[in-house]
Amino acid sequence: YEELPTAVNITWSSINFKTILQWQPKPSGYFYTVEIHGRTSDVKRKCILTSETECDVTDALRNVKETYTAHILSVMRAEMDNFEEPPFAVSEKFTPYSQTVIGKPEIKDYSQEGSKLNVMFKDPLTPYVFPNGSFQSIQDIFQHDLEYKLYYWKDQSSGKKDVTTKSHNFEVSVDSGKSYCFYVQGIIPSRRENRNGQESMVLCTSVGRNILDEYGTEVFIILAVIAVAVITLAIVLPVVLCKRKKARAVREKELLNESTHGATTPVCPCCRSHSCGPVDTTPAAPSPCSSLFLLPLSMQQPCTHFYRSAVCVRCLCFVCLEKKIE
Repeated sequence: YEELPTAVNITWSSINFKTILQWQPKPSGYFYTVEIHGRTSDVKRKCILTSETECDVTDALRNVKETYTAHILSVMRAEMDNFEEPPFAVSEKFTPYSQTVIGKPEIKDYSQEGSKLNVMFKDPLTPYVFPNGSFQSIQDIFQHDLEYKLYYWKDQSSGKKDVTTKSHNFEVSVDSGKSYCFYVQGIIPSRRENRNGQESMVLCTSVGRNILDEYGTEVFIILAVIAVAVITLAIVLPVVLCKRKKARAVREKELLNESTHGATTPVCPCCRSHSCGPVDTTPAAPSPCSSLFLLPLSMQQPCTHFYRSAVCVRCLCFVCLEKKIE
């Protein structure tokens, strides 16, 4: 036993009377057993032959006003029944009633009507139960030693006010038409240390809050940019499409005029000259075309408007107008 290391850095961690004992180091080749010693109570063993470095000792501390110490034994499995005392380390003293941390109260409901702010909340619960099986709250244990404090302030202001109660409801006077934020905190005034408990979540009323207060200016800047972009697109797109339609109509009209009033030699619109090379005027298919009309390839999309009839070999332009371009 003399060669086994003992636990170090032993600490008590307790919230609402749920208490965890922690220590170091991780064991290798041996185990730990925890003994809880009270001034007036029997020794209780917890986490026997554990290889962990923490132990939930809540059940061994039911007398919350008792002062306890923990002995953490370093033991070998085969030697647990030996009468020789194993090496152990002793923790600091711990009194749950004066050292456990008060947890966060739960806000049940709140409202602001006119110049009155009302806040209702619930006590944190402990691991201990009544004979009927329901959990005891911290107020069931602390009773009149426990107080609650409400901290409240105008929304977007830093000046806090506070009020204390021993009940589970606050009613305070505020400026009507102004939003307020608040939180609740448990307090044990009789303690020298750990007087203040954990703070509840911060909540805010919405009286007089505008949409910018709720969501922030950044969101509205983004929405404004999107709106401007949509409006601009709605205005510009029809104008661009209209201009393109007009330009196309003008080009088609010019080409139609060239075909009906142009020179006797077919003009290739691709190169805008009479020197495109040999022109094959043999119809590619039976067609009632009475006059040849050469168009660039880009104009040859609608098959219902044109029949292939002539080819400018060099420029690869062909078609014969069968009916007027619309």
